[in-house]
Amino acid sequence: MTLTKKQAEKNITLYWLICLLAWITFLVPIISIFYKYTGLSTFEIVLISNVMSFWMWIFELPTSVLWDTFWRKKSLMASVICNFLCTLFILFYPNLIWFCIAAVFQGLYYSFWSWTWQAFLEENLSKTWEKEKFWRIFWKFTFYWEFPTIITPIIASIILKIMPDTWYTVLAALDCISALTLVILTYQLTETY
Repeated sequence: MTLTKKQAEKNITLYWLICLLAWITFLVPIISIFYKYTGLSTFEIVLISNVMSFWMWIFELPTSVLWDTFWRKKSLMASVICNFLCTLFILFYPNLIWFCIAAVFQGLYYSFWSWTWQAFLEENLSKTWEKEKFWRIFWKFTFYWEFPTIITPIIASIILKIMPDTWYTVLAALDCISALTLVILTYQLTETY
């Protein structure tokens, strides 16, 4: 199937929302507090971080091959599904083993997303005859990524203050809702080739 100009424009519109939601996380800004809250030691907290970094590094090349071989939308879908699974594991299984499993899925999320979104954006822009605007639009998308990192810590702090007993569940549930919305939006994208 060949991507039409109208489909490419729809993809770009959806992509604005996807980039905004891609980095909305409520637990990440306070993840160390959360891990301490669940009883983890400093060593275990560092271990979880290293698990995510290790698997992100391991998966980077294979996932890059997948997006070249099996199309960009499928790679983006795999990414956001991994993100959703990560949030579910954290919400429902708050212990070291499941945090490590969630970290593997988080590594997959970043690996599948890495460079795929840029290639997908460039292909869509070429269909709308705006490929020469790639870098300008790229930086606008990057702003959309970064914007939530300013807002979500503030929201997380407010929730911590007003809900001292249930803050973890609320923040984890917000992450799940955000991740599920990301899956739904990404599913609506049209493959580029």
